[in-house]
Amino acid sequence: MRNRIQLEALDRIDAALFDGSIDYDDDDDDDDDDDLPPVAGDGSAAQPWIVDVLPFIHDGDTAMGEVRIDTSGCDDADQSGPERTYVLELSEPRALRIIALDREGVDVDVHVLADSEAESCVARGDHMVAGTLGAGVWQIVLDSWSDGAIDSPGRYLLAVVPCDADDPQCA
Repeated sequence: MRNRIQLEALDRIDAALFDGSIDYDDDDDDDDDDDLPPVAGDGSAAQPWIVDVLPFIHDGDTAMGEVRIDTSGCDDADQSGPERTYVLELSEPRALRIIALDREGVDVDVHVLADSEAESCVARGDHMVAGTLGAGVWQIVLDSWSDGAIDSPGRYLLAVVPCDADDPQCA
């Protein structure tokens, strides 16, 4: 099962970052029966995508997102570009690594919020946040950086994975 998840992750990375230009499949059969089911929600703040299983992998595009958060409560970086929102419910504290991979010309940052307000930001990273989140409902917002004049939205791949018990970065 771990190998299957890793192969699915590689396939999604290829699709998100390289437009599916790498052909891992030896046969010419374009059968997509093994695609992962769609993720519930639409990525907006009102209907965030649901992180329903860990590890979680999803490809998205901030260019199709809404512009709601200009800066977060974590710092004053200009995040006035469009964003996508996910919701994660934890029944107990979990050490997690939340990673957003993007391509050249795209700058998607990871924000973890305690609720839907930007001021509730508990962690922010240029492409990754690692640490322990307590039990409760968390919002993961992937927001496009801006220099004030030009936004940097685009395709990304989000991975939310549990950390190994001995991982010092997730303590």
